[in-house]
Amino acid sequence: MPTFVNAAMVTGVVKDTDKATSGGNSVVSQSTKVVQVESDGRVHDSYITRSGHITATVAAGTSGTITPNTTGAASDLFYSRVGTIVFITGNITIASLSSPVGSINITNLPFISSADAVANVNIQAPSSGDISFTGWLLNDSTTLKIYENSGAQPSAAAELLQTSSTIYISLTYLTDAS
Repeated sequence: MPTFVNAAMVTGVVKDTDKATSGGNSVVSQSTKVVQVESDGRVHDSYITRSGHITATVAAGTSGTITPNTTGAASDLFYSRVGTIVFITGNITIASLSSPVGSINITNLPFISSADAVANVNIQAPSSGDISFTGWLLNDSTTLKIYENSGAQPSAAAELLQTSSTIYISLTYLTDAS
């Protein structure tokens, strides 16, 4: 007999064969994209990817160059994936700039997005303090585009960067990648 599920604005039916065994282990293959919680409350390790350091590329959306610092913790983005949900956090410090114009594009994210997502982005510029930005990761993309909060496109986000600016990123998105 199927079980009716209605939680967090998601409604559906779970077949008996999709339920966990009495020990909490999933009887569903990972290809069905159902994440099963173990009896101790943990997500089974087979659903988590932890090899998560990202060597992201930073580019100006219209013209110019943005070169990140590539040494130590100055430019570290990390990711974790649980089922089809990807979490990215970290920071990128700018080593040098050459007349950047437009959005700030962070490329080389680890998985292609399966839906649009919004990132929380804060940029600390040495002489102008903290500035909040909005980042957009569009469907079928691995590029996070950072715009001024005004939402204007193209925005002047890249023009506000300075040498030694630090971009702090927190992004959660969905992927179809297995």
